[in-house]
Amino acid sequence: MEGRLKRDFVEDIKGRLVEVNGLGKAIRDGEQIVIIGESKAQLSRKHVDNFLKRLKFIGPAMKGEKFLLMVTHMTRPEVAAYAGEKGTKIYYSYEF
Repeated sequence: MEGRLKRDFVEDIKGRLVEVNGLGKAIRDGEQIVIIGESKAQLSRKHVDNFLKRLKFIGPAMKGEKFLLMVTHMTRPEVAAYAGEKGTKIYYSYEF
């Protein structure tokens, strides 16, 4: 990872500013990737779906491969599995 994750605003494909809870850059296998994250105290399936829906508008506006992550304090096992199936990594706030 290059630098730290930060909360920021990014421009979506329609030119609107969208808040992103975690934004950063990293190098993997010599290629730059964009880290895009969301944080919720108690992650639900609806939160995962809303995050992925927003990414349809901001993802194409950001060049490079994307690494999607969600930080939560707690979630049900089936929600964590669902997020994983959708290509999103889950991290727990107490692990940091």
